[in-house]
Amino acid sequence: MTITEERRAQLREWGRKGGQARAAQTDMAALGARGGRATVEKHGPGHMARIGHRGALETARRHGYGMLFRIVRQWRLENPSSHEREVMSILADLGATDYEREAQPLGEDVLIAVDFCFWDRRRCPQRIIEVNGRVHYDPLFDHPNAPNTRQENEARLLRQLKRAGWRVLVIHYQELADRAAVRRRIATFLGLDP
Repeated sequence: MTITEERRAQLREWGRKGGQARAAQTDMAALGARGGRATVEKHGPGHMARIGHRGALETARRHGYGMLFRIVRQWRLENPSSHEREVMSILADLGATDYEREAQPLGEDVLIAVDFCFWDRRRCPQRIIEVNGRVHYDPLFDHPNAPNTRQENEARLLRQLKRAGWRVLVIHYQELADRAAVRRRIATFLGLDP
């Protein structure tokens, strides 16, 4: 079906008027929260984590942050980022497949997960590789209501891990453009031949 310019203009006007009417409603946030609660009740908490920020907030409110953490952790296990897949490929090339993804090295009660955790390597025990994508560096990805930036949170996490005896290698996503250099860094970090 082809839409005429006249019809297109009419649809735009209706959309503009509807948007203005919704924006004028004083209880818009309450309406969004009610919608989020209804979706949790209908589809369960896992669905909410997949539908975005509001869904995640409602899941945390209704079921606790621990539930949200487990849902997101499971999703990240099933859907590694392109940068994580690149590091997984390098690790496979090196024969270093004895890692756990999205591990909780500080214990199950500490809701912190790392990208690649090497629990018990003979020559180099307690090693972690973190792959930091663009969201770790771009202020556009910082949550406006959070007291700290992602970089501040990441620095705090690294300090916690180091105090607990872990050695951590952080790979910036732009470094992955030079695969050979990243491979050498990983090999050295894990005590392997590059």
